[in-house]
Amino acid sequence: MMQEAASLWGLYKVGVLILMGVLIFIVFLINSKKAVRYLDAKFEDRANWLVRELDTLFIDMNKKTALILIYAGTLGTGFVTFIMFLPNFIAGIFIGAAVGFMFSRLPAPMIQYMKNKRAYLFNIQMVDALTLMSNGLRSGLNLIQAVNLVVEEMPDPIRQEFNLLLAQNRIGVPIDEAFVNLSKRLDVEDLDMFATAILILRETGGNLPETFDTIAHTIRERVKLTAKVKSLTAQGVFQAIVITVIPLFMLLVQYFANRDQTMLMFETPVGYIMLFVMFLMQGLGGYMIKKIITIKV
Repeated sequence: MMQEAASLWGLYKVGVLILMGVLIFIVFLINSKKAVRYLDAKFEDRANWLVRELDTLFIDMNKKTALILIYAGTLGTGFVTFIMFLPNFIAGIFIGAAVGFMFSRLPAPMIQYMKNKRAYLFNIQMVDALTLMSNGLRSGLNLIQAVNLVVEEMPDPIRQEFNLLLAQNRIGVPIDEAFVNLSKRLDVEDLDMFATAILILRETGGNLPETFDTIAHTIRERVKLTAKVKSLTAQGVFQAIVITVIPLFMLLVQYFANRDQTMLMFETPVGYIMLFVMFLMQGLGGYMIKKIITIKV
């Protein structure tokens, strides 16, 4: 009797899965054109955004390559994750969708990290560049020649940005407006101060070399203070990384050590709730630590 009930329950589950699959297929078939158009529009917007952001970093990428990367990173990783969880269709669908969504959002923090790193390096190079420009102005060069001296003597990224500034000036953009465009391209507070000082001094008159020396001294002291703050908050950064990585690592270890028991988290409603709570608490913990250790200098 028990065996018959178990077999009937197994047939019932198979029938429900087949029915759900047929319904999902019919709904997708009816709305496939709309879904494809929606995905194409979204992915095209993301590709245009990716090309624009990489262009600000002086990294060349065409739109076709960006589209391939976005499709592969979103749909490709989601499908591979779904295949890995077969025959558990429900866990495969949800986790595959989550992985695909995560990879679709991955370029934004990566590009922001690259921008922040580039801006930090630019800010450090500003000290030597301002000193070089100040000495050049004292020796009789004008402002454009002093900027060209930085392009010839300094490495990237400041060479790239100042070279673009000179290119804009050659095609007719006033040098004042070119400096404003430079400050808009890079999220560097000291660069805004530098551009504003140039605008004011060129309109009202003043000692540019002395102003450049003052700005260089201010940047140098700010860089020292930023480095000190980073060293003091390094332990908090390490704690945030540990809180985020260790639970996932332990879940992976448990999966290989006791797969049957671990798969209950991906096959039962209680397991889904536990996973949701785990990721929620991880995210909240990492976010709170980040807010605590983020000190604006």
